[in-house]
Formats: sequence, structure tokens, C-alpha cells
Amino acid sequence: MLQRVHDFWIKGVLENSLHNEVLIELGMEERKEAVEYSWDMIIQRPDQPNRTLSPGTKMIDVFDESGGSLLILGEPGSGKTTMLLELARQTIARAQAAPSQPMPVVFNLSSWASKRQTFVEWLVNELRTKYSIPKKVAQPWIENDELLLLLDGLDEVTGERREACIQAINDFSYEAMMPLVVCSRVVDYEALTTRFKLRGAVLLQSLIPQQVDNYLARMGSGLGGVRATFQHDPRLQELAQVPLILSIMILVYRLSIEILMTRLILLDLVESVCLRLTYNICLNDGELTTVIHGNKPLIGWYG
Repeated sequence: MLQRVHDFWIKGVLENSLHNEVLIELGMEERKEAVEYSWDMIIQRPDQPNRTLSPGTKMIDVFDESGGSLLILGEPGSGKTTMLLELARQTIARAQAAPSQPMPVVFNLSSWASKRQTFVEWLVNELRTKYSIPKKVAQPWIENDELLLLLDGLDEVTGERREACIQAINDFSYEAMMPLVVCSRVVDYEALTTRFKLRGAVLLQSLIPQQVDNYLARMGSGLGGVRATFQHDPRLQELAQVPLILSIMILVYRLSIEILMTRLILLDLVESVCLRLTYNICLNDGELTTVIHGNKPLIGWYG
């Protein structure tokens, strides 16, 4: 099972992304109010505000600190799915080194509302249809808490069913001792009244100019031109605050070198591509954000 998850999600998706060339260290902020944890209902701590996590904090450290019970929030294109897959990669390595560790499995919640079923029934069906795991194998895995559930795309559940989806996951968590991580767009989640009963929540922050500059520097001298342009162009700096858009900019710049575009054409193309993808791909950030040019994936940041 570990190999199947690794081959599809890590090797097939994450390692084909631009993100995988050099990791952007995304800023994260605690969002305690986004989840309801049973002890917080008893011990009220209003004097402890949300805190920005230290630079360089890894998602697996946040996951461990939350006791394996975490909600990841972010804007479209902010890197939620990428961070979830990074966590999958690290926890797969753990499980390979120590078989007693739960097996990380990535699920997309978009299919949850397609049939009226319990959350356990949905998990069993997803394991069967997406990973070719028969029910007689999947059912004991779930009953014995042998999985680490990585749930992406709450915002892809139809609007009228999102509250019910959260409640179904909460009900499941009351009965199971399984570690669980959920991703959602922050705006869609905050519009709901039902909250996840999880132990921790983080919000991925927009990139700041220094992060963008450091990232471009680490990408090598081939991006020296775009780096110099960024330093003197506030419009590009603002667009580059979203990791997906930054990936698009790098893609367009690389193509511009091939066909000798001028900076003005580059800027127009970036804005055009960003607008189209922001509304057509970025807003559906649970799906693969890959554009194919020939046989090569050119855009590989996942929201």
C-alpha cells in the first residue's frame, strides 16, 4: 500500500512539480479558532492568541505537535495540497522504517457526497476504486486504526454537503484513533458553521518579497533575469505572493527566453495566464494544476 501511494502521489504528482525542484518554505500561522478540540471547551485560554510559526517549520513538525490531528487552511494556490503531499512523503518514510507506524493514504473528499454513505463506507470504497484494495483487506485496516488519513479538497464537496461532510468526519473521529489531516480553502471553510473536532489548525501565509527572492536565488543563475525584474516591479511582486502564480511566472519566463520575448510581452503574458488560471485552475485547487507542453508538465504547483 505504501508503494502505491508513493508511486502515484509522490513520484507521479509531487516529484513532477516545479515545487520539487526547490522547496519554498511557506509561512504558517496557528488558527486555534478554526477547530473545536474537546479540552479547549473545558480549559478556556483567551490570553493565548494565534502565533506565527518559526521560519523553516516543517509540516511534519506541525503534524506531530497536533498529535496527528490537523486542519490545513489556505487561499487558492497557496500550496495546501503540496504541503499535504510533502507530509505524505515524510510519513511514508516513517512507515517504511517502522512498520508499526500507520500507513499514510491520500483521499480526495470531492467524491464523498456522490452517494449517501457513512464515512467508513466511503473510505472502504475509495480504497477499492482508487487503490485496488479489496474490502476484506480495507475494512480491518480501518477497524484497527492502521491508516493515516490525508484528506484533500473539502472545498470540492458540493456546498450543501460540506457541513454534513465535516460532521461525518467528526463522528468517525469519535470512534477511531486514526491520525487525520484535512485541507481546505480558508474562505470556504470559514463560511461554514460546523467546525472540525481536531487538535490543531494552521493557515498557510502568502509569500513575502524576501521569500520570493531567496527562492529565485536558490533556483540558480538561469532565473537571474526574472529575479532582477521582480526587484524593480511591484506588480510582479504582488502577483508572486501566491506560490502557484510564482510557478507560472517562472514557467513563462523560461519560455520567454526560448522565444526571445521582451519584458513587456512577458508581463502581459504573465498577467493573462495568471488571470485565466486563477479563476479556472487555482479555484479548483484540489485537482492537478498541470499544463502540458509537448510531453512535459510545465506547471506543477498544487494548491
